[in-house]
Amino acid sequence: ADTPMQSKTYFGECPQGGYTCGSPDMTMNFMNWTDDACVGMFSKGQKFRMLEVLKNNRKELTTGDNLCRTTANQETSALPSEELLLYPNPGSGFYQIRRTGNLAKLPALLYSQTGRLIRVIGPEQRVIDLNGEVGGVYFLLAGSYHIKIVHLP
Repeated sequence: ADTPMQSKTYFGECPQGGYTCGSPDMTMNFMNWTDDACVGMFSKGQKFRMLEVLKNNRKELTTGDNLCRTTANQETSALPSEELLLYPNPGSGFYQIRRTGNLAKLPALLYSQTGRLIRVIGPEQRVIDLNGEVGGVYFLLAGSYHIKIVHLP
């Protein structure tokens, strides 16, 4: 699974990110136990699974003259062999980092918006703690991949 485990629901609140089960909770994910107004994304793995189900098991939902056009009947490809993911983003405090393929063997570099190296994140590290850092934009680099992090104070 590409979503972290969590032990809490967030009904009635729109958290900037919770932290349970040893990792940040993906509170902005449509598959999370959060109010609908707070969610806004599916993970790449969830999107891939949904497209595969539509393509292979529920093809009738994507064919026929009376249906709206969808992208579900387009050719789907396997998940990329390399990914650099970070969530929640935006967030405050703890961030979950996920690297696949060759990126999983490389350190990631965290830079401030002025280009100052904040820290090196080892390949085995899965959580980045930005508690104590000022709010603003940070950049995470691993190999040729980068992510802009919006860190809220």
